[in-house]
Amino acid sequence: VFSDHGEVEAFNSISSFADWSEAENNLVYDGSQNLFVDPERGDYALREGSAAINAGKNERAQGDVDLSGAKRIVDGTVDIGAYEYQGSSAK
Repeated sequence: VFSDHGEVEAFNSISSFADWSEAENNLVYDGSQNLFVDPERGDYALREGSAAINAGKNERAQGDVDLSGAKRIVDGTVDIGAYEYQGSSAK
């Protein structure tokens, strides 16, 4: 995301890019981390125990639902990334 000043900014994001002008609560993903359910098949939902769970900043959350339409903040703190972990019993 670019700011009005042409700087690269990101908040509550997971990315392989690490050279942000301004950033808060981001994870640099290198593929060796066990963050997602099945990234090889395109399932980027957070897996149980992911470092992204409850690691974001609520004031930077975008909207009330995540990319799948599920509740955006669970257990009081927003997760980093597009999907909010709904718990191990969630479908």
